[in-house]
Amino acid sequence: MEYKFDLHIYSVFEISDDYNALPVKAKERVVIDIAELLIGSLREMVITLTSRGPWGAYILPFLDVKKLSKDLIGSYELKD
Repeated sequence: MEYKFDLHIYSVFEISDDYNALPVKAKERVVIDIAELLIGSLREMVITLTSRGPWGAYILPFLDVKKLSKDLIGSYELKD
């Protein structure tokens, strides 16, 4: 069984002005929650696209978002 993927996901989120008043840890949590939401959506899309393929549905493995969060958070400016 073999599928090859090159997955990209793009999204735009509008965050309330109250975001600026949040402490850094809460801002990090917002970024992590958005990443988890997007990964879940991507997982569903892959299942849907592969479910009728010759090798059956492929389910993306769970990712450790906390590991990814360091890269994610590093790409955003999170100031107190």
